[in-house]
Amino acid sequence: MTRKCSKTRRVLLNAAAITSITLGLSTPTMAQDVTLNMTDSDLVMTGTPQEANEEFYLIEADLGPIRIRTESADCIGDACPDPSNLAPDAATEVQIEWDVSLWGKRRASTEHIEKIAELVAEETDGAFTLNISYGGLSDSRKNLDGIAAGAFEMAGSVPGITAKRTQRSQCWNFRSLV
Repeated sequence: MTRKCSKTRRVLLNAAAITSITLGLSTPTMAQDVTLNMTDSDLVMTGTPQEANEEFYLIEADLGPIRIRTESADCIGDACPDPSNLAPDAATEVQIEWDVSLWGKRRASTEHIEKIAELVAEETDGAFTLNISYGGLSDSRKNLDGIAAGAFEMAGSVPGITAKRTQRSQCWNFRSLV
């Protein structure tokens, strides 16, 4: 059963896939670049095709390897595969896990992260999961350091606590704007 997703939800999921699925899969590259136009947003990606099957395109882009569902993008360029010749994905499903550092307990202000984790796992059939930890990965004041060190991939941060490091986001704390 195929579910229709809202445009905003699809854009968020595609953005999550683009920023997270940077896998170093080694396959022969083709010489010409292709352009992938996302069918449900204005997002456009260009890169060298690495692999294609009936489920995914894999291109080497400036951001690194990017894997996009064939149903989510139109491939443009001479190096694009013929859709009628795409074979089923016989490769082992790649599992992506991100560790997410939050603090305290699950609460109203963290429900959006819980919902994102649920939607990402659902939309990728469990191939991409967010492992949410409340205080188990880092002290709340050290979340930015943990990301910088590569200890985890995602974290909550409060601009008031990290004011010197997140000055650009401080405009939202002005009472006159609230």
